[in-house]
Amino acid sequence: MHLKEALDILEQIAFYLELKGENVFKINAFYTAIRNLSNYDISLNEAFEKEIIQNTKGVGKSILSILKELNEKNETHVLNELKSEFPEEIYALTQIRGLGAKKIKKLFDELRISNLDELEQACIENKLMKIPGFGEKTQSNIFANIERIKKTKGKLLLHKADLIKDEIINQLNSKGIKIVVPTGSLRLRSKTISQLDFLILKEDFERVSKSFELKRLSDFEYGSSYKEHNVVFHLSDNNEFSYRLVETTGTDDFLNRIKFKTLKEKKFKTEEEVFASLTLPFIPPQARENSNLELKQYDFPDKNSLRGLIHIHSHYSDGSSSLEEIKKESGRLNYEYVLICDHSKSAYYANGLDEKKLKEQWKEIDSINSTNSKTKLLKGIECDILVDGSLDFDDGILSQFDCVIASVHSRFSLSKGEMTNRIIRALKNKHVKILGHPTGRLLLSRDPYQIDMHEIINVAGGEGKSIELNCNPYRLDIDWEFIQYAISKGVLITIAPDAHSITEFNYVKYGLDMAIKGGAEKKDIVNCLTLEEFLIKFCRK
Repeated sequence: MHLKEALDILEQIAFYLELKGENVFKINAFYTAIRNLSNYDISLNEAFEKEIIQNTKGVGKSILSILKELNEKNETHVLNELKSEFPEEIYALTQIRGLGAKKIKKLFDELRISNLDELEQACIENKLMKIPGFGEKTQSNIFANIERIKKTKGKLLLHKADLIKDEIINQLNSKGIKIVVPTGSLRLRSKTISQLDFLILKEDFERVSKSFELKRLSDFEYGSSYKEHNVVFHLSDNNEFSYRLVETTGTDDFLNRIKFKTLKEKKFKTEEEVFASLTLPFIPPQARENSNLELKQYDFPDKNSLRGLIHIHSHYSDGSSSLEEIKKESGRLNYEYVLICDHSKSAYYANGLDEKKLKEQWKEIDSINSTNSKTKLLKGIECDILVDGSLDFDDGILSQFDCVIASVHSRFSLSKGEMTNRIIRALKNKHVKILGHPTGRLLLSRDPYQIDMHEIINVAGGEGKSIELNCNPYRLDIDWEFIQYAISKGVLITIAPDAHSITEFNYVKYGLDMAIKGGAEKKDIVNCLTLEEFLIKFCRK
């Protein structure tokens, strides 16, 4: 079990305890433990072996006991007993934005609402407005959220699909099945995943069937499920594996474009041989989803291409890592520079920095940089774009940063024209160099705000500004479908993990996936600039 899965279970326990009306200190202890352990991207067993669990603040005897039980049995009697006291589907109500345990308890106590269908019907009948704390706007938002959940049911964010993918592969590897290759949308690195596809050898079919209940879909495809998610196993002979990997990766449109069905031969040692036989250069799986890309050789970026790590939050605002920790980890990962971008003062909910805190941070950055090191910390900010398009700091402060990222974090309900003009005004500020997460979307949970993306790109190109490709798997924003247009207008793309802990530096891989999918080459990426190029040619131009 991955540590993050165990933390999800702790969160469920905290929810049910709150639903029961348990002591608030007991409930808060769970949230403290969850918060302090959330920075670790490791298995639960590894967290115990390294004594991370035992030495983490907030992990008392009862929470430690629960985590030990999870590690040994993959379940805990504590959660099972709590669940038995309430209707089976009540936890699903937490999918609704703004609905926590307190409000769900009120809905249950007042209207006996215990699942999404009952909640939807209550909205239709305007029953929520009769409950104190639930007005017309709240009811409307809840109803819209239910509709969104219905549309996205069964879909997974890419990083969550990766966790499940790894579990399935590890499970089969442990049974002696060594060749289990992700294919389909997992291999295409699609933004969201509806089905987990794997290519296996025919000779391993019997052993797979002992671990998964399989349903025949065709001669070479068998369906199953894992943790309520659709799984499909594709079968292949060993000597046709590369052919089948190209075929099952898809997309159908891509296979038609490369004239895949014209192949007379199916026996290839590598995918590269398959493409060569079609007189084509190898096209990476990520790029095969983009039907507008030319079938040619590209100079795509990879992890080693990125010289800079951009948009990193520290413990000065809502990050969990110190500047020293950030520098040490980025140095270990061979980055040349790191742009620290904590929130600005209007982001009070994220402990945004005022002028006094900024000066404290700058002083520490100068002190850290005074020591000999291959990695340099740069003074940046994620500055709020206010409702009228002005910025959260005046030009006197903005001029002192090495680089300014400007982002919208409030008033998402403006009209398309108002939001577009708001962002355009910010882009025209000479100190702003990068537009952060341009549409504000959260995949599967929050729609983009209304915006004329083509006009934003046009202005960014005219002003010499970059647009962020936010690598957080909840965002992946700018959408890859706009990248080619942005490049055509002279806009450089910034691959930015928007990391709030050092483990989230790893989000860069999702940004690289989307950059490749969008057709961005090394020359189109801000992070591929050296430190000198970044500061002189980009930040100070």
